[in-house]
Amino acid sequence: MKFEFLDKSAFPQTAQVLFDILYGNMSVIAPSGQSRSEDEATWKNAVGEGLKKDARRIVLIKDGDELAGFFQYYVNASAFMMEEVQLKEKYQGKGILRELYRFLMPHIPEETPRVEAFADLRNARSMDILLKMGLLPVSEEGGLCKFRGSLENLKKWLNS
Repeated sequence: MKFEFLDKSAFPQTAQVLFDILYGNMSVIAPSGQSRSEDEATWKNAVGEGLKKDARRIVLIKDGDELAGFFQYYVNASAFMMEEVQLKEKYQGKGILRELYRFLMPHIPEETPRVEAFADLRNARSMDILLKMGLLPVSEEGGLCKFRGSLENLKKWLNS
């Protein structure tokens, strides 16, 4: 696997293929109840706005020339926020997340106190992965479970 940061200016040209991966996963795991075009417009707008912030990044996950998935995150003074990780089904369960986080660690300041993520309550697989990564559920709201842990626990998971 190869990991590279998306050039933010390329998001408009890349958005469709990223959304296709997202939709392929979420339409099965946690359908929104909206049409595909409504979901796509909502997602593209939200991500496009988010990418205007310096701290927001997208990592492309590639298998040769094929886009296998992507990871969206940001880091600020209080947390490393894991926004969204999406892998095509054929790449799931193959240890790619560990490779991804090894790639990311040099880009996350050591002094970052927390790691946070949200998982859809209907997505048991994601919640299980977050637990294995050392994050614990801290709240539920709007069909989402918020998880929180430490950068140290994430590093322990990486090295386990």
